[in-house]
Amino acid sequence: MGKSSGGSGFFSGFVIGALAGFVVGVLLTPKTGEEARSILKKNAEEKMPELREKAQWIKEKASERAPEIRERAEELAALARDRGIAAVEEIRAAGRTLTSDDLDEEAREAQGT
Repeated sequence: MGKSSGGSGFFSGFVIGALAGFVVGVLLTPKTGEEARSILKKNAEEKMPELREKAQWIKEKASERAPEIRERAEELAALARDRGIAAVEEIRAAGRTLTSDDLDEEAREAQGT
């Protein structure tokens, strides 16, 4: 459970960054709008199968990790619940102790004893 998905996240970011860089590069070249659109369309058509494959891989990895992530989330929720219950019980116990002791002390002080 301690593993991170840094590899797939890095790869996804790399692919997205590369595509964004390519698009910006094509748009900033001194070509006509028609030439730029043609280059973008051609490259998009060439890269689409690879992008679909990568998207499928990411989807599969996410599906594989979903049970692990769900289990960890349930563990954390149970831990938070248990800690919350313990804190409430501690507060209640402290309140009972303070209330009975403090009332006795205040009663004695009020009577002047």
